[in-house]
Amino acid sequence: MSRPLDLSSVIAKIRRANEHLQILNKEIDDFIDPNLYKVRTETYRHGRERRQYLRRQIEELGLLNAFPFRQIDDDTLELRPLVDYKSVLATVPVNVPSDQWGTLIGDVIHNTRGALDNLIWALADANCGPPPPPPISGVWRDLNFPIARTKTWWTDMAPKKVLWGLTRKQRAIIKKTQPFYRRKPENVCRQWLYVLNELWNADKHRALNVTHAFHGWERMVLVPDEVYELIEWKLLRARDYGPFEHDTEEIARIRIMPRRDRPPVRKRELKMDVKVRLTFEVTFDDGPPAYGANVIALLKGFLNRVVILLYELQPDISEPLPINLLAPPTIRSRTLPEVAHPVR
Repeated sequence: MSRPLDLSSVIAKIRRANEHLQILNKEIDDFIDPNLYKVRTETYRHGRERRQYLRRQIEELGLLNAFPFRQIDDDTLELRPLVDYKSVLATVPVNVPSDQWGTLIGDVIHNTRGALDNLIWALADANCGPPPPPPISGVWRDLNFPIARTKTWWTDMAPKKVLWGLTRKQRAIIKKTQPFYRRKPENVCRQWLYVLNELWNADKHRALNVTHAFHGWERMVLVPDEVYELIEWKLLRARDYGPFEHDTEEIARIRIMPRRDRPPVRKRELKMDVKVRLTFEVTFDDGPPAYGANVIALLKGFLNRVVILLYELQPDISEPLPINLLAPPTIRSRTLPEVAHPVR
């Protein structure tokens, strides 16, 4: 290199993108609290089921006159206890602060994509500088980080126009990041660099990137434990994970009845709580270019790859970068606070 490599602009944009990503992540976390959703149960059907008991057992418990038993024979009594069929309903906000989050997403995308263009400028400056004073024109104006969908475009344009100021080794490293470099051509439009560039163009020229809130349910238990001595319950149906289309939706159906191997109980003794755990996820739109990807995980992945590329091109960077970005983006969904709700 003929001049010192100045990566200050690149590093500043990476740090700025990371700051906005942390702000976005916190705002999503702050959006989630115990009051975000409500769960209730409603009885949608009643039924009765025949049960037979030993007369001697019922007399010993003093329950002979407490329930309308029907005598089957001298030793056997029959009862038809009530069976409840319950819907578990969850009410959640369908709308999220998309505009507010969309501007933060745009900031992260813009600074991440800008860091790549600044990187090409910094390398060309070090290799072939100094650049001419503003207004920039000629070959220096053409410098940018390319997004090549085809090998032909890369061969015809990259070395001659947009990457003319880079060394052969530097161009080889950048070539491996290109969408066309994937083994399967049909996956080009899902390659990280292509997706980043499309989101960047959409944010600049069209509108804020679309985000959605997806709600799913993770698990459900009945509490407290002592109710298991009196009742049995069965999960009849559970809602699939996915977006809520309405403010209130049914997430499960359960059947509750007295246990078959226990003495009969009155309906008021069947009171219990249902504990539901919901999940909350903020995603991009289902269509291209992000195909419903988790917002935080995708943005974190973009920054992760840019930091790795920076170290590949300049392994002796002395300034500290947000190394935590190098961890795999494992965020998928957040678990809402678990709250017990009465079943009556």
